[in-house]
Amino acid sequence: MLRKQLVVLGMVLAVGCGKDRADEAAADSLGRDLQMAPGDSSAALNDRPTTPPSNPRPPSTSGTTGGTSAAGRTLAAGTIINAAATTMITSRHNKAGETLTATVSNDILDSRGKVVIPAGSVVRMTITEIEPAENKSAKDGKIVLMPATIDIAGKSYPLDASIESVEHTLQGRGVTAGDAAKVGAGAAAGAIAGRVLSGNKSGAIIGGVVGAAVGTGVAVETADRDVVVPAGAKIVLKLTTSLTTT
Repeated sequence: MLRKQLVVLGMVLAVGCGKDRADEAAADSLGRDLQMAPGDSSAALNDRPTTPPSNPRPPSTSGTTGGTSAAGRTLAAGTIINAAATTMITSRHNKAGETLTATVSNDILDSRGKVVIPAGSVVRMTITEIEPAENKSAKDGKIVLMPATIDIAGKSYPLDASIESVEHTLQGRGVTAGDAAKVGAGAAAGAIAGRVLSGNKSGAIIGGVVGAAVGTGVAVETADRDVVVPAGAKIVLKLTTSLTTT
């Protein structure tokens, strides 16, 4: 009997001790700060750069020459511009005051090698004088062009330039109505000379025939030769002042 009593008493003491330990644990957890310790902001981070796409999109070059804008570039005075006439002009049909257009033959670069005037840009010039060669002794006729504007990338700029040369030819137009008057004058002079030499009517006729022949020769010698600038003819310009694109 005594043994049973001791066993029961031991069990009671064990339960009591367990309860006391549980109460102590609960009290200990309430007294402790369970927040996480702050990180060390001074420590180096193991960051990695984001991997770039395998085919990055190139920058847009729309509306530019050579991948960069041509705006704000300057050509110095003295720059040579080679151009080609787009249509034919001739002293027989064209008059002063008309316009001649030409296209730039090659890219015109600035001092840094950048394109300022792309090939194909249009130059407009005014015909200020155009005259044929008046006779065979005249070495040439006359054509004078005045540069007016140049179109670059859709914009028109005043063109202050001189014309260095214009490729052209002389084309004979034959004996015209104007030259026939010279023939008549030569024939009359020949007839008068025939009368003086022969003293009779037949001599006057012979003299008139000879005079006509001489007059025809004079007409050929004095016949106009037109100045002709064919399509594609080379025209060389030189800037007299600088040209800046905008």
